[in-house]
Amino acid sequence: MTDTEQVVIGTSHIGLFNSKDAWPSARVRVRSGDNGADLELLDVLLTEHLEDRFDEVVLVSGDGIFADAVARLSGLGTKATVASWSSSLSARLRLAADDVTYLDDDNHHYNKEAA
Repeated sequence: MTDTEQVVIGTSHIGLFNSKDAWPSARVRVRSGDNGADLELLDVLLTEHLEDRFDEVVLVSGDGIFADAVARLSGLGTKATVASWSSSLSARLRLAADDVTYLDDDNHHYNKEAA
């Protein structure tokens, strides 16, 4: 990690202490309930003008709830990379991302431009 990189973790109250223990420098957003952690990350993607602050955003999730936000970032010129288990990756999210790294296979990488 460099000074220009930022990690944001979305979690429920149950995972708060483990998240901070595993990644002390991370910013942790907490919301419990159905899709709580996802909704916290979605709020960051949609409201914090990441396209003005970062050249690339890496989302570690396969949930389709993020597809529109990822497509928006990509359309605004911010490289949008998704890292996910292949069995958990939404087809919509895969299509929205510029790059996909599959966590279950170190050699499997999808690049939209190369496809």
